[in-house]
Amino acid sequence: MNKKDKLRSHMAILRNALSSYERENANDSIFNFLYNKPEMKQAGRICLYVSLPEEVDTHAIITTLFKEKRDVIVPRVTSDSMTLHSILSYDDLIVGSYDIKEPGAKGNNVSLDDIDLFVVPGIAFDRHGYRLGRGKGYYDRLLSRSKAIKIGLAFSCQIVSRLPRDIYDIPMDVVITEKETITI
Repeated sequence: MNKKDKLRSHMAILRNALSSYERENANDSIFNFLYNKPEMKQAGRICLYVSLPEEVDTHAIITTLFKEKRDVIVPRVTSDSMTLHSILSYDDLIVGSYDIKEPGAKGNNVSLDDIDLFVVPGIAFDRHGYRLGRGKGYYDRLLSRSKAIKIGLAFSCQIVSRLPRDIYDIPMDVVITEKETITI
């Protein structure tokens, strides 16, 4: 098992140790920090992940954006990359790759250049903005081609001082936890 895989296992233990009360309070705080960021208020087209139960919950953010009639973009995993699709409701999502909810194949494609802001998951983040993902590199390949603002969401237990990184790893501009906003 390499360094990154060991760290993934360790971070999963820390993240899974959060009680439902801690997780709910953390999600509320992270939502408020993210929602009130000027970058979020000014963004027209926002690409977000649809959270899994163990991740920072994005459902409240997505629902709020729907209510505000803002453009919600969600990635879809294809063989070795991600495509971006506009959604109008949760009904536009299916269970796709890796049991993650994503747009169906018939969704409206969106150009990477049209995205103003990315909200990105991670297993861990460091104080330099680097993230540890699931190890497939989908987000790094996608984000390497974008000039949009990149915001990572994490619980405070997922922040480390420095992650092992490779040349292709793409740092976030901001990382938000329930306790702090780390601006890179």
